[in-house]
Amino acid sequence: MAVLPRRRRRYSYYILTTDTRAGVPLPRGAVSPVAAAGGAVAARRSGSPWHRLSIGAQILITCAAINLAAAAGATAVVIVNARAATRVEMAASLEIAERTVRETAARLDGRVGADGLAAALDLGPGPLRHVRLTIFDPAGVPIAAAEEGPADTEAPAWFARLVAPAAEQVAVAVTLAGGDIATIAVTGEPSDEIDEVWEDFRALAAIGLLLNVLVVVVLAVALRRLLRPLSDLADGLRRLERGDLGARLPRPRGLELAALADRFNALAGNLAAAREENAGLNRRLISAQDDERRGLANEISEAAAPEIAALRGHAGAILGLAGEIGARRGEEVCDRAGAMLDRLDAIQALHRRLLERLRPATLGPGPLGRLIAELVDDARRREPRIRFSLAVDGLAERYGEPVDQTVWSALADLLDEVASQSRPTAIAVSVTEDRPARRLRLRVVDNGFAPVDARDLAPVAERVRALGGTLAAGGSATAGGRVDVEIPLDVPREAGRA
Repeated sequence: MAVLPRRRRRYSYYILTTDTRAGVPLPRGAVSPVAAAGGAVAARRSGSPWHRLSIGAQILITCAAINLAAAAGATAVVIVNARAATRVEMAASLEIAERTVRETAARLDGRVGADGLAAALDLGPGPLRHVRLTIFDPAGVPIAAAEEGPADTEAPAWFARLVAPAAEQVAVAVTLAGGDIATIAVTGEPSDEIDEVWEDFRALAAIGLLLNVLVVVVLAVALRRLLRPLSDLADGLRRLERGDLGARLPRPRGLELAALADRFNALAGNLAAAREENAGLNRRLISAQDDERRGLANEISEAAAPEIAALRGHAGAILGLAGEIGARRGEEVCDRAGAMLDRLDAIQALHRRLLERLRPATLGPGPLGRLIAELVDDARRREPRIRFSLAVDGLAERYGEPVDQTVWSALADLLDEVASQSRPTAIAVSVTEDRPARRLRLRVVDNGFAPVDARDLAPVAERVRALGGTLAAGGSATAGGRVDVEIPLDVPREAGRA
């Protein structure tokens, strides 16, 4: 008689595909709106650096650029006006100095020498402003000149070049005692005027800079207050993306922003209601599927159990009749009947396992922790080459039929998949309840040579997602595999702790 191979049954759960972050049912193959929004954000971030800045930063940079352009225009106007004013001032000073020098030269013509002429003209910096007097002999050699003023001018060279007008000079001839003809050169000297303009310009620039800084600071504070509702909206959308549908925005004072906050709160409320409705529908679907599986298991048991018992009875009868046959033929018949009974035992064990997978008989009375321990013990008996370890922490007695059945079925499928695919020598199972987060966490870690193929976990993942949970598989050939299952505890549970 051929040996029956061990077959692992898989059962698909036809549950609505759900976006676990938003709780909204989606058609199979459809792209989640949250994922589409994330793609749009990624496309926006890949643009120019300007578009990567926040709105507040863009407004501040724009205002700063406008202020810089205004400052540059004001500087150009100041320089143009200062140049024109300096030219007018220099022309007036040069005219006054020329008239004074001519009057002095006419009064002293032929009466004094070079020293007397210099003393009479008073070449010092006092009487005549913005001019410089120099006396030349007939050979063009300077005889006397005005004393040099302070060498440290305040205006920088670039400012002086921009403001200073074209150099002007007037020559006045005078006769010295002895008949020599001397020349008095009257040259415009705008350094004093440029220094005055520079002082005014520097004062205006300091006041303008201070005002611009104050404007930018006040604008930054105002923008922060005005744009805070937009930041709150972005935070709220991130919370919605993570699946927190309890996110709500405070209502700001601005009419437009208040309307935006109201629409967001309404959207979050509708999404929460839709997710709750979808979760209830999924729980009803799971319950219906469990009922169907239970009925199927009962039908199989009622149909197969009598046939197995009848075959076992016939095999026993054959063993009883074997004594009436000859010794040689009787021994052969006994061997055949014994092999038949062994195969019936294998079929009965396979039948029992199939019934347990359809509707686990152990999910009757008793705490969930004990049922999980029995499941791990059964896997330990089937796979003696693998070291199994189990950690159960803080579990309640029961969490309701959908959650209990999902945890039990998920762990059973995971143990089978990991043992058959990864070929590990050790498997660690942990089941804990995260009370603050109100979630039940299941983790299966192995040291196999390859992680489990996620496609083989699709039925388990669908059932977990139907309850609003998540399933994540990962690992490597060197680090082994790991599968994490999280199920929210939004179903009323029975009292007591395991």
